[in-house]
Amino acid sequence: MNTSGDLAFSYCEPAVRAMLENKSKKSRQQLQILYEYLNCERKLTEVANKLGMHRNNVIYHIKQMAESYHLDLDNPEMRLKLLLSFELLKYAKK
Repeated sequence: MNTSGDLAFSYCEPAVRAMLENKSKKSRQQLQILYEYLNCERKLTEVANKLGMHRNNVIYHIKQMAESYHLDLDNPEMRLKLLLSFELLKYAKK
């Protein structure tokens, strides 16, 4: 039987699941950047300031994630799915 965390995880966007399953430091950083990027409504300078990174570094990571995980971050539906995935994961940790 699935726990609530397992069930919530199964509804997450596959790209988010893939980043979570990869336990590397890079994947954790990518998740953090993606989460802030979506929460800041794609304002790169704001994301860079929140994370203490250079704006160009944020751009590089966003492009890498989009290419690696086939994310169309210009699509509002995709962004909503990603944000909902992050919210599901928060719920599952409670």
